[in-house]
Amino acid sequence: MGFTACWYCWTWACYIDVVWICLKSMMSLREQIARISQDSGIYIFKDADGTILYIGKAKRLRARLLQYINGHDGRRMVSRLLRKAKTVEVTLTENEKAALILEAHLIGKYKPPFNIRLVEGGRFLFMGMNTQKDWPYPYIVRRSVSQKGELLIGPYPMAGGIRKTLQFIERRFLLRTCSDRELKQAKRPCLQYQMHQCMAPCVGKCTDEEYQAEVDRVVLFLRGNNQEVITQTKKQMMWLAEQERFEEAAKRRDLIFILEKTLENQQVVQKKQVDQDIWGLYLEGERGMVAILPVRGGMRQEVVMINLPDVMESDASALISTLLVEWYTQTSVPKEVLVQVDPFEIMAVQEVLSDIRKRKVYLLVPQKGEKKKLVELAQKNAHAAFSRLRTQEEARELVLRDVQRICQLSKLPYRMECFDNSHLSGTNPVASMVTFIDGKPEKSLFRKFRIPAELGGDDYGSMRNVLERRFLRAKEGQKGWEFPDLLVVDGGRGQLNIARAVLSDLDCMVPMIGIAKPRTEHKKGKLDESDKLVLLHVKDPIRLPKHSPVLRLLQQLRDETHNQAVRYQAKRRQKKTLTSVLDSILGLGPKRKKILISHFGTITAIRNASFEELVNVTGISHTLAKEIHSFFSKE
Repeated sequence: MGFTACWYCWTWACYIDVVWICLKSMMSLREQIARISQDSGIYIFKDADGTILYIGKAKRLRARLLQYINGHDGRRMVSRLLRKAKTVEVTLTENEKAALILEAHLIGKYKPPFNIRLVEGGRFLFMGMNTQKDWPYPYIVRRSVSQKGELLIGPYPMAGGIRKTLQFIERRFLLRTCSDRELKQAKRPCLQYQMHQCMAPCVGKCTDEEYQAEVDRVVLFLRGNNQEVITQTKKQMMWLAEQERFEEAAKRRDLIFILEKTLENQQVVQKKQVDQDIWGLYLEGERGMVAILPVRGGMRQEVVMINLPDVMESDASALISTLLVEWYTQTSVPKEVLVQVDPFEIMAVQEVLSDIRKRKVYLLVPQKGEKKKLVELAQKNAHAAFSRLRTQEEARELVLRDVQRICQLSKLPYRMECFDNSHLSGTNPVASMVTFIDGKPEKSLFRKFRIPAELGGDDYGSMRNVLERRFLRAKEGQKGWEFPDLLVVDGGRGQLNIARAVLSDLDCMVPMIGIAKPRTEHKKGKLDESDKLVLLHVKDPIRLPKHSPVLRLLQQLRDETHNQAVRYQAKRRQKKTLTSVLDSILGLGPKRKKILISHFGTITAIRNASFEELVNVTGISHTLAKEIHSFFSKE
């Protein structure tokens, strides 16, 4: 009885300590907030280390911050923020417009974990074109911030869509597809010119004005102004026909035909050739979905869906204003933007968008008519996408629960990792680590390893080396190297035992399984056998049906790891081959080898370079150029 009483006393004492620590933290924030004025501006929550957690804006700063502290917002995201936050700082602004701009700038600069980031980390693809380069050409990038002289058009929500667009441009327009290095080295027109798919600017087959006119048409096409492209292309076709350049005129005729067919198939949303974005927002608890329906020249384009997994802002009006400013800071702004609710300080948001566009932007909240129907359509799209995503997440959770059950895990395998080695006859050994989060590949957590050359032919030794490096970082608490919930080993019981021994030596307890291909069974003629799962404390391997979702998930993880390792090994081998040939040239050290590789790109290009081209490379002397040219001439 005495023990029980002591235990209860100790428990209550601990509970009171925890409550007191929390109250002390809250009082500290409350005291800070009490000293803040009611002016407009932005506020920044920071943790004990000074790391920025969340950035927000408010028309009346103290009133907004008190809403957090007074418990008027009971959502989990808010309670998580308050548990971590130790200080709150404010910056006063002269008006709401300045607060919007400053908020968007700071969120983009510091990327706080509790803020929504719409265009980040390669989530969307953009079509880029550097107009300050000689002979610009389109390319795909995974970033939203343009470099000097660069024009970015997008975002494109689907990788397949933007790649098809680029292929269409390369086939139907006449811009170059070669790299800058290939352009400089060209001595005669390439095959693309012979196929009437390039203007061959490399050898002077076109003027600057002709090429720039083609660039302008591509930009119009990417922005959805197909009617204007058709008009310009018809004029060019007639001019080419008058010059008796009939093959080029026929190429233009084909382009006009395809664009006219595209216009016929596109849905006309507005009779006027208006550019507008229609926004639909759906919120449910702390999550949401945004649907943006772009209309260009009156024609509807591909819808953009943006998942909002953690929404800190409970007010839809304040949320939509933040989303608008952040989105259009990164992408092009149309003439009209239609939204479903009045944004916080709508006139200030409209001014910000107009400043970005450098022309008047109309931010509208339609109450009736066709525009109201378009906004409702965007809302329906957002709701439908949210429902689909939730269904997919539920399906993934069911698969993960099956993984937990089959692999006898104590908790759901939210983070799964797999490793694989790769080498070619023991040379250039490497390894890869692939991480799945919540049943999906998380590319930001993919890792590559170089393995010491002496372990090249030793698969077990290589595995030991990589696992030690990976889990030592986890023990040190390095960010991004947290312990996985399940370690998947590519192989059978031998590989699994090696992994267990390594982790045991490091005093790490990580659940693990092996996934092995049925090579023995196939040799015996049992060709229908599928991969088998090997568990440490289970004698016989587990065989799942070929179409089992659990097996397919683990195979996807294993195969992605193998592909990453093979690609990395091939890249290293290619680089090694490139440098090994240059090692034989007298007087060519590591620094100048790097200069040559950077300038020419390939051994073939260096081998085919003339003496004059070698001399013109910065850092290559007259004597060394002669030595290089002489070396390859003797081959």
